[in-house]
Amino acid sequence: MKVGVIGGGVAGTAAAWAARRAGADVVMTFDRPGASSLYAGALDLSPWDAAVDARVDPDVLAFATAFEAWSVGTKSARIATHEGVLRAARGIDSTLLDLAPLAGRTIGVVQAPIDGWNARAVARSLSEAPWAIETKTRFEAVRVEAIVDEPEGRVPWFDIALLHDHPDRAARLAERLASASASVDAWLLGGFIGTTPGAAERLSALVGKPCGETTSPPGGPAGARFEASRDALLASLSIGLRRERIDSVTRRGTRFKLVGTSPESTDADSGFDAVVLATGGLVGGGIVLDPGDLVAEPPRFRSCVGADLLLGRGGRVLDHVSSLHGLDLLSLGMAALEQVGILSDGPAARGGTGLLVAGDCVADRPRCALEAARAGIAAARSATSAR
Repeated sequence: MKVGVIGGGVAGTAAAWAARRAGADVVMTFDRPGASSLYAGALDLSPWDAAVDARVDPDVLAFATAFEAWSVGTKSARIATHEGVLRAARGIDSTLLDLAPLAGRTIGVVQAPIDGWNARAVARSLSEAPWAIETKTRFEAVRVEAIVDEPEGRVPWFDIALLHDHPDRAARLAERLASASASVDAWLLGGFIGTTPGAAERLSALVGKPCGETTSPPGGPAGARFEASRDALLASLSIGLRRERIDSVTRRGTRFKLVGTSPESTDADSGFDAVVLATGGLVGGGIVLDPGDLVAEPPRFRSCVGADLLLGRGGRVLDHVSSLHGLDLLSLGMAALEQVGILSDGPAARGGTGLLVAGDCVADRPRCALEAARAGIAAARSATSAR
């Protein structure tokens, strides 16, 4: 059996992993980074202020274990955002510092002359969080010299993290932390430890204390670690990868054909037995708001991949008429920008194409990493059990 996956984010990666695990020949196709490559490193099943200790599907746990950049346990983690908010998460990018096992200890927040990083403000904000007060966990800003050189502190965090991928710079960072004159039990840094999975573990081993990051800003190193782990997982499972844009999916009998921007590769393909569409939502460009011309073609939402799909929210089809002049986002509410997507019955898209859908392109589902992984696995399960 041959399964095509369109989209290289969390949902698409989980779908490809699950389909390959079930014995299918899998090809993943995508052309550019999406929302998953911009994520902060927190892994949630639902909005983070909801029930964070909810049960995680065993298959999602197995996927997280196979995915080197992630850590998902039986209990929620406790993490710091780069803005200084202390919050729970069902799982984390493994380079983030999990504060839950450090309750009641002293955490050193590394102070360094890096633009966008204010260790004093972060330490003060974290210390005032209810969890920190309840558990008597202390956060102390500690100046650590020579972490960066001039003018390195003025570049984006991603570039500083990239510097620390080099063994010499990682060793220098570890030496500076180990020699800092502060009595702390662990070190919390901004998102600049490294861009490869395992960066925090390597640093912790060198320092002799737990070390980790806050969440990353959009476009930070957490997204780079996701991409590195995804590519390594695909390679280890011999999953095919095509970096091209897919314009449409056509169906001939029981086979699906992907029509892309590189005809030489798609024309030679014999087709797929099943296709999982995991292209992301409005943020990732998987769902598009066409402006139209307000006369012959009013504004409407559509999938970035041409196919016979029904889009909507609240379980209902959203056609192009919500006012005299077409779509009126004010009447729909700003929440529609997250909720609008492809209508589905389980993983099966409505509209008669036979496509399977997963992740942020699906209407009315939480836009969360672990939910995307669950949906991708469910779509792959449906694809491989149908044959």
